[in-house]
Amino acid sequence: MSQNPFPTNPDLTAIAIAYRNKNLIADQILPRTPVNARAFKWTEIPKGQMMTVPETSVGRRGTPNVVEFGGTERNGSCDDYALDDIVPQDDIEASASASNFDPLNTATTGLTALIELDREVRVATLVFDPSVYEHKAALDGTSKWDGLNGAGDPVDPIPVIGDALDVPMMRPNVLILGQKVATKLRQNPNFIKAYNGSLGDTGMVPLDFIAGLFGLDDIVVGQGRINIAKPGQPVQIMNVWGNHASLIYRNPQARPDRDVTFGLTATWGSRMAGDWYDQNVGMRGGRQLRVGESVKEIIMATDCAYFFENVLSS
Repeated sequence: MSQNPFPTNPDLTAIAIAYRNKNLIADQILPRTPVNARAFKWTEIPKGQMMTVPETSVGRRGTPNVVEFGGTERNGSCDDYALDDIVPQDDIEASASASNFDPLNTATTGLTALIELDREVRVATLVFDPSVYEHKAALDGTSKWDGLNGAGDPVDPIPVIGDALDVPMMRPNVLILGQKVATKLRQNPNFIKAYNGSLGDTGMVPLDFIAGLFGLDDIVVGQGRINIAKPGQPVQIMNVWGNHASLIYRNPQARPDRDVTFGLTATWGSRMAGDWYDQNVGMRGGRQLRVGESVKEIIMATDCAYFFENVLSS
């Protein structure tokens, strides 16, 4: 990595790296994978390459069949994402007498939270974009998971999800839901009957049961929220993860140049934080603080997933 244009601070960098908001799920969906340079290459694997069986029999004096593995090489480049804050020297000196408050550490935590929330929004926008998927379904009024079907009975998502799992080239092992969708799915009478053995249709089903029912490794629920109001306007909070659901194949061992996975995040270097003196802050100057990272979210296998659009009626 090239020389940093500003002095990094090991203590602040440690805070920026260690900070984790449990409500955010971007790293679970598109796992971070290190790359050696800002510009990198990744391989798009041809559909069916690992499922087409060649002739393997060999005669006593014959030569084994030769196969060739390939793919379409794509170019990628990590983008920089960073935020600054300015801490006046007056605040730093005032905090010297307050053992439980450090303005630089507090600013680092706040900047890191915003950097992570911005990434959460980017990943949600990418992963819940219907154009990304080869396999998808838009649910109408009589098929939404919190509604009634044409016969007036609660919609049953179980066969719908079960059938969707058999469509992609690689069977998905992760279900992605926003918090509201997860709640409605857990309250669906058909899931409750399956959980209770048809003894009742009220209550809430554990997510672990739903994961086991479909043979999934994980159900990831997004709880992140964001204020979409413009600066100076009244706060308007909305969920980052909207009214959709996605089944994806996640392979933690995948790298940009090998293996198959729905998507990942190429990461150049680690998240960093630094500060430097700025004499133009107030009368006594202050410290300018920066937190940033270089990453690129990529979708590698569009046919290894299934997307459900607008799964709830409201």
